Amino acid sequence: APADSSAITDAASAALAVSAALGVGMSYFAFICRASVSATCFTILGNVCKVLTVFINVVIWDKHASQEGLACLAVSLVAAALYQQAPKRTPADAAYARVAISTGEKG
Repeated sequence: APADSSAITDAASAALAVSAALGVGMSYFAFICRASVSATCFTILGNVCKVLTVFINVVIWDKHASQEGLACLAVSLVAAALYQQAPKRTPADAAYARVAISTGEKG
């Protein structure tokens, strides 16, 4: 009898199981890493892993991200590196904001 083309093969089932196991393992070790280092260090580690993954992809395979896609990745990583959290408000700034809101003042 001809094989049903929609049936899942043993190889596909094995690949799915290995992929799921690796995903669970990555999540587990990410939680351990996150608990061991600062949030900044964890974010930097994640960005470095992304860059390494893209670099390996470009080196190994001929079908990878376009030059435009790689440029967009570089811009987003530079923007992430330059990002700074907004400074905390001083009590005087917070009080001014409450007064401005209550009186309808626009600043």
